[in-house]
Amino acid sequence: MIVIEGPDNSGKSTLARHIVRDVVIPIQESEGPPKWSGEIVERIHRYRSFPPVIFVRHPCVSNPIYDMTRTAMEQDPIPISVIADFYTQENLFIYCDPGERTLEGHEIKSAVDTHLHLNRITNNRKSINEMYRKWAIAYAHVIYRIGDDMDFVKKIVHDWWRNIYDHRRIG
Repeated sequence: MIVIEGPDNSGKSTLARHIVRDVVIPIQESEGPPKWSGEIVERIHRYRSFPPVIFVRHPCVSNPIYDMTRTAMEQDPIPISVIADFYTQENLFIYCDPGERTLEGHEIKSAVDTHLHLNRITNNRKSINEMYRKWAIAYAHVIYRIGDDMDFVKKIVHDWWRNIYDHRRIG
């Protein structure tokens, strides 16, 4: 799978739409914070059954980061074994770095971006950015910043996609 990650308003959805402009690869947008205890793990298991897709956020990456900003009652921890399994898959990780960009102009998705969520990420923006940057150092194959050449990232994704497809077809 292809996973595009980064803080809110870092260009993830815009980049995903650009990548799929010429090819048919479905996009799975984030479903937001956990809705009940255990829902995140159910979501991850459901995602495993998806055909090839581009994830604009994946809970195995974003949930541990955003859980750091939630109260203990709001957290929905993912078992280590589920996260470890996720990182053993053939994923392409793209990190979108917001630079100094704030939430100004952020596209509001009513089901996900509640006022509580937006206030929380505004108040914790610096630590969220730092946690994502640490994640990117460890895992990201591609780093994109708003203003970078999206066609360059698109070519990397298409080459990776073709390589995986050819490998599976031949192997």
